[in-house]
Amino acid sequence: MNPVMDEGKVAGPLTLDPFSFHGYTSSVIKGIGGQAPNADPSYAFHTEYVRVARGRAHFAVAFADLHARQGTLVLRVHLLPDEPGSVASMVTSERIQLNRLVQNHGHIEISFEAFRGATYALMGLVAGETDASATDVRVTVDRPYDAAEELAGARGDGLPTRFGDMSNFRTTAHIISLDSPTLTQPVSQIATPGQFLEPIFENWRQRLAPASEDMFDHWSLIYLLQALSTYGMIEKGAKGLIIGPIDRSFIDLAIACGCNLTILDRTDPGPLPVGAEYRRAGDLSDFMSEDLFDFDFLGSCQLGDRFDTVGDVDLIMHWAFKYLRPMGMAVHVVGTGSRSPHFKRSELERLALNFLSSRHDVGQFRLTPYHPSFDQEPGAAGFIVRRAAKAM
Repeated sequence: MNPVMDEGKVAGPLTLDPFSFHGYTSSVIKGIGGQAPNADPSYAFHTEYVRVARGRAHFAVAFADLHARQGTLVLRVHLLPDEPGSVASMVTSERIQLNRLVQNHGHIEISFEAFRGATYALMGLVAGETDASATDVRVTVDRPYDAAEELAGARGDGLPTRFGDMSNFRTTAHIISLDSPTLTQPVSQIATPGQFLEPIFENWRQRLAPASEDMFDHWSLIYLLQALSTYGMIEKGAKGLIIGPIDRSFIDLAIACGCNLTILDRTDPGPLPVGAEYRRAGDLSDFMSEDLFDFDFLGSCQLGDRFDTVGDVDLIMHWAFKYLRPMGMAVHVVGTGSRSPHFKRSELERLALNFLSSRHDVGQFRLTPYHPSFDQEPGAAGFIVRRAAKAM
């Protein structure tokens, strides 16, 4: 058992069971694992998921009596969020030739950044043909912690937001729809040429006068504001968070309406009006802060300018629900096709379903009928999600 730890105190290395996750099936490395075959012929081992103290952590692997002349060991660190229905994702990986690992006496480590609200596992695979054998394998993680630290770090007052008019927010059994999206009554939707012609699009554009000349930048900003306005979040006293860069016109309008605003980004936006503050975020872990909470709404519309991979943006969007009060609203806009971070249609659908599986309320996602060019042409898509009523 792990000793109970106070905040900031970490127990010593924890030894993990390298074969429990797949029920002690056999390993591609002869001599270790169980007897029953594994469905994946490249499978070497897979530990159980464990909670890890926040910060830089290491998995260490030690093979006993390792012999190998060919094959490559691939280590993958997987993260599984605590939210119900979450899917594990790989956060980092490492490769080493097995004959080189023999020279290292069977020892290898892999480091990763650990956060609260998730558990971690180490998976090992062998790429290519191999003649590897060993008599044992030991896997440890150097910075485990138990539930006591999680309770000590509870954040916020847990009260739901008092803002928002959800009378027009409709949930549906059919999350994906081919109905034509409009800006007049925004739901989760893609940008379409028809929306550029709506009077409300031009009205917002004239009012905001955004710095960018790109029409998708205009749509992203207008969709964000229209969604937050339609559902009653841009109100006096509401506390909002913007993740990533944002046009100055949004800041000025939100503050003029009486909101309090925090900007979480790599680049300082310059002097801000009273009621707005800047929080610097250098790398991915800074965008997944532990000390931001109790926001009534949050939004992002240019994360593709900071992260060019779907995986990073996906991770930030799911983490961001921790910043919200229960029933708070998140509005995210992402680039699609050739527009960074290059979400494909299938990835947009998966994202909507993942939000739903985490028990959040998702505005019906309106897509146009499938066309092969969608994944190649520049575009944008927006999501409106209300955080689950129960605190996460």
